Parts: sequence; structure tokens; C-alpha cells
Amino acid sequence: MTKKVNITTDADAARVNEAVSAHVKLYRSQKKMSLDELSRRSGVSKGMLVE
Repeated sequence: MTKKVNITTDADAARVNEAVSAHVKLYRSQKKMSLDELSRRSGVSKGMLVE
């Protein structure tokens, strides 16, 4: 029996992070939403969003 294991690498995580960041930035620009507004609506601190 063969066991399959998905291992996330740092490179994979970085690509996902970049893709999510780009989509959030695009969404914010389309909605003309500030980072403060996104923070308020999402319940996520502005510092965490920037990170």
C-alpha cells in the first residue's frame, strides 16, 4: 500500500501568499476600499492584513 503525503514547501506557501495578496489588493481597488475599511469589515487587524 502506498501512502500519499502532501508536503507544503516554503516556495508553495509564498506563491499562495502572493496570489491571495494580489486578489485582495485588486478587490480593494475595485471597491475603492481602504485598508482601514477592510480591517473593520473583516475583523482582522490592519497590521495583520499588511503582514
